[in-house]
Formats: sequence, structure tokens, C-alpha cells
Amino acid sequence: MNINSIINELKYLSGENRLNIELPNDALIAKYEKEIGFIFSEDYKKVLKEVSN
Repeated sequence: MNINSIINELKYLSGENRLNIELPNDALIAKYEKEIGFIFSEDYKKVLKEVSN
């Protein structure tokens, strides 16, 4: 499976129901990375931005 398939499966299983929490954008993710001194993988960033809530 690739990351897009997994994200689509998560969306399907949730019935498109999501918490009313704003998803992080690239700027916020970059801020977190700087604060912790670690760079997230591109796949992980994609998950954060699309289904992390």
C-alpha cells in the first residue's frame, strides 16, 4: 500500500467524520520540526496535513 491508499482508507473508515480541529499546514509543521530538532518524513507530513484530526 502507498500513503495515498492509506489516507483514503482512513477517510473512508471515518465516514468523512472529523473532529473540529484545524489541520496543520506546512508552516506549523516546520515550526514543530525546528522546536524538536527533527525533520518529519514527507509521508508523515502528508498524513498530518490530511487526516491527523
